[in-house]
Amino acid sequence: CLTNNPGLCVWRVNNFKLEPIESKNHGFFYDGDSYIVLHTYLDKQKQLAYDVFMWVGKHSSADEYRTAAFKMAELDVIVLKDKAVQHRECQSSESSKFTNLFPTLTLLKGGVDSGIKLIEKEKP
Repeated sequence: CLTNNPGLCVWRVNNFKLEPIESKNHGFFYDGDSYIVLHTYLDKQKQLAYDVFMWVGKHSSADEYRTAAFKMAELDVIVLKDKAVQHRECQSSESSKFTNLFPTLTLLKGGVDSGIKLIEKEKP
């Protein structure tokens, strides 16, 4: 799933990487996660155009949010050659441009664990 044809691609941040989401699960978002959504479409001149959305759940960890921001910029700059419009979406404040991409938008509780592992010092 990428940029050569009109369509929708969705990835979830998991352990500092993007995990593709199957099309049957598009529109389902966990409140503890962050996602990247790429909408590829034909503009008025019949040229491919791109909107890249970063969706952040209200319980998403800081490392997931930061990874999503980095990956969105990386997708735009490296893959799409600065041709995308970037959007930031926060849970419960989504734009109509974002929500209209999905037949329904379903929020689920939970998500993947943070990629940051805390190391506890042993007590002497």
